Amino acid sequence: MDDLKNLAALSAAIGQDITQIQNGGGNTSVKTDGDLMHVKASGTWLRQAGEKNIFVEVDAAAIRRTLDLAPESLEFTGHPRPSIETAFHAVIRNKFVIHTHSVGAIALSAVLDSEKTLLKDRLADFRWCWIPYVKPGYLVALEILKGEPADVYVLQNHGVVFGADTIEQTKELISSFEEAVRPAARTSGADPDTALLRSALESGPAAAFALPERECIHQLALDEETMKFASGGVLYPDHAVYLGDEIIVISPEQLKKGEFDESGKFLIVAGAGVLARRDLNEAALDMLDALYQVASRIPSGSRVGYLSPDSVRELLDWDAEKYRQKLIQENKT
Repeated sequence: MDDLKNLAALSAAIGQDITQIQNGGGNTSVKTDGDLMHVKASGTWLRQAGEKNIFVEVDAAAIRRTLDLAPESLEFTGHPRPSIETAFHAVIRNKFVIHTHSVGAIALSAVLDSEKTLLKDRLADFRWCWIPYVKPGYLVALEILKGEPADVYVLQNHGVVFGADTIEQTKELISSFEEAVRPAARTSGADPDTALLRSALESGPAAAFALPERECIHQLALDEETMKFASGGVLYPDHAVYLGDEIIVISPEQLKKGEFDESGKFLIVAGAGVLARRDLNEAALDMLDALYQVASRIPSGSRVGYLSPDSVRELLDWDAEKYRQKLIQENKT
């Protein structure tokens, strides 16, 4: 089972890199003994793959038959159950399949027409395919089946999928792709106004909130373009799932006066910093960090495409996603 051990080691490594994997996101698989596939279980954390078995066995051929005959009937049940994105692992015939929420891939794929411009230029040396945004799951697999086989599938406003036949090829593919697509993160160079933010926390207007310890999160409020991209809408599925669809930007004056909606999971205080709800869990804080990592890498002046309100509602009302969220919180340690 060297292939599975190699997959576990790679999964654990990328699972600790927030620019590729955030909390319980992403998924990996390896095919052994023909169509027997070991795929990450829903709700598990890739970074734990070196410590415990996070994989379940599925029949890839059976999944492909279901997709061919009645794709809408494809459903994974039981416990543990395979990742909700297992279908595309089955249709990509490579031995190793890796799906990451690469912040570079999300940032560039969110730019309108990037498949014809930014990505086309940066990925000229790759055998790659553009996958328009669809709800995560079997619909992604159906989109992949429409095109020619590739080594890299860029999922619009979602991430990237890699397919390779050896662990060495897989590592090299991920590394070279990240080098090609990951722009430097934009930063204002300014520090958050912690005096202002702490005053609001202590005096009552923002008592339900706390000051995030991660300095980069505050750049969501300190860099004007990053703030614009982050607050313009929902950029990718886990943005909606962990942080909701309500992005609140207020002025320092509004913070002082308590003139803001307390229902949001975080507040962007323009020019000052960010406040997050005290009950925000580790997974959501990771996603707030990731929101900065994505928004700060969208090229200046870009026209950005966000998830539609209908797409966001689909994600928030999805039972399979609610199951995943419950387990992610349970499996965080």
